[in-house]
Amino acid sequence: MTIALFIFFNLTLHFFFRGVLIFSKKLFNSNIDVDSYKLFELPIFILYPVFSLFVLGNIALILNFITPISNIRLGIYIIVFLFVAFNFYQKINYDYKFSFVSFLFIPSVLAISSYGINIHYDAIDYHLNHQSIVLYEKIIIGMQNIRIQFGWSTIYEYIQSLLFFENNLLYLHFVNLIYLSLIFSFIAYCLFFNKSIFYKIASLNLILFSFLDNFGVSGGGNAFLQIQMLGKVDIAFGVIFSLTYLFFLYDIFNKTYSKKSFLLLNFFVLYSIQLKVFGLYLLMPYSFYLYRLIKEKIKISELVKSNSIAILLGILYLFKNFIVSGCFIFPLSATCVPNISWANIDRVKVFSDGVRYSYENNIAFKFSYNIKDWFEIWINHAYNYQIHVNFLGSLLIIYLVSSFLTKKNNHNSFARNLNLFFIFLLVLTYILTGPTFRYGFGIYLIIVFSINLGKNQLNYKILNSKYFLSTLSLIFFLSVGLTPRIYSYQLFFEEPFKIFSISKFDNPYYLEKLNMEYDNYDSLECYIEPTCIKFEKFSETSLIGYRLFKK
Repeated sequence: MTIALFIFFNLTLHFFFRGVLIFSKKLFNSNIDVDSYKLFELPIFILYPVFSLFVLGNIALILNFITPISNIRLGIYIIVFLFVAFNFYQKINYDYKFSFVSFLFIPSVLAISSYGINIHYDAIDYHLNHQSIVLYEKIIIGMQNIRIQFGWSTIYEYIQSLLFFENNLLYLHFVNLIYLSLIFSFIAYCLFFNKSIFYKIASLNLILFSFLDNFGVSGGGNAFLQIQMLGKVDIAFGVIFSLTYLFFLYDIFNKTYSKKSFLLLNFFVLYSIQLKVFGLYLLMPYSFYLYRLIKEKIKISELVKSNSIAILLGILYLFKNFIVSGCFIFPLSATCVPNISWANIDRVKVFSDGVRYSYENNIAFKFSYNIKDWFEIWINHAYNYQIHVNFLGSLLIIYLVSSFLTKKNNHNSFARNLNLFFIFLLVLTYILTGPTFRYGFGIYLIIVFSINLGKNQLNYKILNSKYFLSTLSLIFFLSVGLTPRIYSYQLFFEEPFKIFSISKFDNPYYLEKLNMEYDNYDSLECYIEPTCIKFEKFSETSLIGYRLFKK
């Protein structure tokens, strides 16, 4: 039943956004084909589920300025299913083979990962509490003074607050699976249903990367996306970040800059930044793309007008950050406003430095460090040695296979060199800000799909052979199948028709934290009510009808 539930969840999100487009098409008398419309030579229907999460998350964010999410959650559910009903106004015209892979096979396999999934310690520390507060309170001024981590307040908290149920947190895991499903659907489409050489090379590299993740030092693990414990945003960010970068590269390599593509890129860059502050890295290719549009004599006023919705959402998101933390981009202390009662620049800076440089956390590099000493500490921390040895081994294998399947000529050496420059900057900023591999999912994907990207000839004699296609299909199905853990399969086969339940109250770490950090830990109210928290000292007041917390 868990599998059926996730398939239904995925289809609901897909057809919600398709319904929105059909409604808009009729409202504005547009002739867009919602089932075949392409941007970057890719049909956008593949992206519908993540578009839906972006739309719903931003609706929740906006409405949270005036009301708790619990007051409007049922209304949002009703609106979702009303838009799903609009799909009856237009016949579905999808390739049935791809539909089977994308709507049935991939979600069915990934849903098995729900069995035995546990709650990430970060979720217990602050994510779930944050979502509870968003659910039962309208936006709180100075919420980071309740707990400093609340300053992040990403769009993910608003998305998950719509699916936060105390008795079963399963739907929070489903959100993560939507992004994993997207990356595998993207790979499947580009490998088997698309003729673009650009995407064929990228997807061949990615599926090999996924497959090789199951082999290597200490049993494998090479920085490819992996099932995380419930509550973390790293998979979602890695997928959106890397695909956005790939879309930039597509237009840069093919010199096909356009206002329509720029519109989608604006939303995706915003999406990345809303998911994680590291999304700001995308401003590098974004700036270049904007420069090319202006150089082609497209007026800035036209770009502002056509991207007004994305710009307004971006401004609103920055304003939300300011309300919650006193900083426009948390935890960048340079963006904090000093002369307001709920801001504390020194505290934010201490927190930011602690997260980045602590030897117990991310071990970011400082130019004052001895490189050899730093590297020795970093490579031996946690899983860094295992992951990066396997990553380098995977890169070598992928390079050899990819080189065998492609021809030597590059049709745009400038774009190739620009991409290498961007990757260098991405890796450098990654090392300087927090080189923990789960933070870098998107960067590892970018490095991998960039191998031989830009070559404009393939070895079709090999690629079109039945033996190669059969092998490639097997690698794809094995890569998807090996994504859930072995224990998830074991639990699934024991009770295949069970709806798996995930409760924080069954988690020993949660109960330990609850006893340590809350005055009245027997009451659920203390998981929702900020003033129950022991470990921070703050005072509460009000400002124009909003609760305000300050140190």
